[in-house]
Amino acid sequence: MTGFSGRAAIVTGAGKGVGKAIAEELASAGLGVLINNRKRPDAPDSASDTARAIGASGGAAVPEWSDVSAPGAPQAIVDAAKDAFGRLDVLVLNAGVSGDAKLFKESDPDNFASVMRINFDANVDIVRAALPLLLKGDAPRIVFIASTAGLYGVRGRAAYAASKGALIAFAQTLAAELQRDGVLVNSLLPYAATQMTGGTQAGDDTFSADRVRPMAGWLCSPECDQTGGVWIVGGGHHARAMAMEATGWSGATSAADIPAGLPFIDDMSGAQNFRHAEAAFANFAGRAAAAKPEAAE
Repeated sequence: MTGFSGRAAIVTGAGKGVGKAIAEELASAGLGVLINNRKRPDAPDSASDTARAIGASGGAAVPEWSDVSAPGAPQAIVDAAKDAFGRLDVLVLNAGVSGDAKLFKESDPDNFASVMRINFDANVDIVRAALPLLLKGDAPRIVFIASTAGLYGVRGRAAYAASKGALIAFAQTLAAELQRDGVLVNSLLPYAATQMTGGTQAGDDTFSADRVRPMAGWLCSPECDQTGGVWIVGGGHHARAMAMEATGWSGATSAADIPAGLPFIDDMSGAQNFRHAEAAFANFAGRAAAAKPEAAE
């Protein structure tokens, strides 16, 4: 590591799957990468394995073994990056769990809370610990690895969907708050065959985690000029997702009026996206104020 002068990154959950692919992409671009992955008893040390593989390819990487949800882990992860590289420019928050596959009415409250703690609360704490160092970085970038489950929900995974939805909302809030500081924040929603998602069929690499690398690399790069985005990637295909709000209707004075107005309330032909909730409310309030009195009759 002597003489290392490039940008540096933390990637959580980087011992395998999507996290490993992103760590390898960043290292190939010249970043020093802290490879965080918790070390389980009697299991392979995937953080060290990934760091060694990156080093063998000429990259710079060091392993870190904290469980992201453990007390003190967020600061320990950030301190390890500072000790290794002297700086922090990129934060990729990938560590997560899927939780039990059960309908909500049959689910265990403790498991639900554990999923939220790992997938959401730990990420909040890591961002809080990392921000002072990130704000000093070169083209600082934060990328949250979320899921389309956080947009649409998914049957049998209420905790997972809730945690990823919260993560997307948190990312968009940070994007609005940190843009003036030069920190760009985005959410990446991968479709990838990994250990957590049940793997892939032998010989079929259509949804290999490696196919997430181009978009992840760009979002972490100084060339990226987007913030607050929700980006979907998988199988070599890339798309942007966003919440949309219909123009709406102002013709109801009682519940009985709503059925007749549903075709207008539900009409998405003039739908708009807003960068933050304040803008959405201002637009909504303007439409309400502009409604003619007779429209409510």
